[in-house]
Amino acid sequence: YRKNTKPETKWANWKRLFSSLTVVALAASASYANAADVTSETELKAAISAGDTNITIPANTVITLTSALPEIGYNTVISGAADGSSVIDGASSYTAFSIASNATVTIKGLTIQNTYLALVDLAGTQKGGAAIYNQGTLTVEECHFANNKVDGSVAVAARGGAVYSTGTLNLLYSSFFSNMSEGGDTITDGAGRPVSLSTVGRGGALYIENQGTVQNCTFSGNTAKGGDGHGKDPDIAGGAGAHAYGGAIAVAA
Repeated sequence: YRKNTKPETKWANWKRLFSSLTVVALAASASYANAADVTSETELKAAISAGDTNITIPANTVITLTSALPEIGYNTVISGAADGSSVIDGASSYTAFSIASNATVTIKGLTIQNTYLALVDLAGTQKGGAAIYNQGTLTVEECHFANNKVDGSVAVAARGGAVYSTGTLNLLYSSFFSNMSEGGDTITDGAGRPVSLSTVGRGGALYIENQGTVQNCTFSGNTAKGGDGHGKDPDIAGGAGAHAYGGAIAVAA
């Protein structure tokens, strides 16, 4: 009888060991899936690059960008305090979020301000949206967008000063103030003759190319501006200034 108890005792010990190992592994997995608060540009970029599925920017945090954020190519939720104090600032030089076509993303409770995108040519991968460029499925809720800008060029029109969506967009309870899309100006040669004509500006705050829903949002002071023409010299044929469409919102035909 005693001989039979030893294997049972050993097996019980192994069971306890395996149980302990399993608990540790599950705890590590849960910890990774729920990211800690991020309070700096370095931490935010690391969280996106690591594929964190729940990223939180706490209240009274301002993250000022020194370069564009990595593209988001996975499903995630990025949350802020919703009181306007969780801020991403583009320093009037950089874009913020870019969402790939395979991603489902929720962004809520953030202030995104002072982002900037210069569209140089058609080869660029980002068509517009200095604050958010969406190719996937995106929900934006209780966010604030201010002073974001897209500049066009003679080759590319400016679209969506703050947000440009080619995927599916659900935009809820958010505000847009003083965002701008501005087309490129006419370029002239040494004699003052236009060699490239100006381009249009569309959607000072928001440009929707595919499916989109906008509910309970505020738009104020947003501007779409066509590029300037050339006509200062009456002896030289001038290039007409370009049109502008949708100071707040423009939707692709």
